[in-house]
Amino acid sequence: SLESLRTGLTARETRGVLELLPDDVHRASLQWAAAAYSDGNARRSMHIQVQRRLHRWPEAMLGLRHASDDFRRPGQPGYFNPDRLRSAHLTLDLRGDFGAAAPALQWQWMGSVGVEQEPMRASRPVRSARVQITGAIGPDLALEVAYDHSTSRIVDRDGFARGIARFSVRQRF
Repeated sequence: SLESLRTGLTARETRGVLELLPDDVHRASLQWAAAAYSDGNARRSMHIQVQRRLHRWPEAMLGLRHASDDFRRPGQPGYFNPDRLRSAHLTLDLRGDFGAAAPALQWQWMGSVGVEQEPMRASRPVRSARVQITGAIGPDLALEVAYDHSTSRIVDRDGFARGIARFSVRQRF
């Protein structure tokens, strides 16, 4: 938000992902994250997702995701930070590469629709989308450039909307 930009709010996040690929059609993942904000707040997140492949190229995966976010100091001004937030989503994930023109580059588009719930509030619909390009530097190291957008302001103006442009370095162990 503009208020967060004016006050210089920053966040540092550490994230881990465990992916299980029992066969070439199914995927399950567990993702956890911890973030520390410059205003003293902190967030813990956990996402669980299961997916089934519908198509090989471009790869199309349909899935279900449950997300849980908890803030240490809810209600801080300038950004959406409820005490607890739980959500369930139907996801569609499309992935491919640029072929012979740029074999080390991959693209991804992911979209979801679902419902989120805060304590003591009615549930509300939510949707999100991501576009991402990943470039392999080596077999276990990659750079990602992405834009994520999510909103729960579909029915009313009480939720949140945010867009995040990001640059990430991803290391596989």
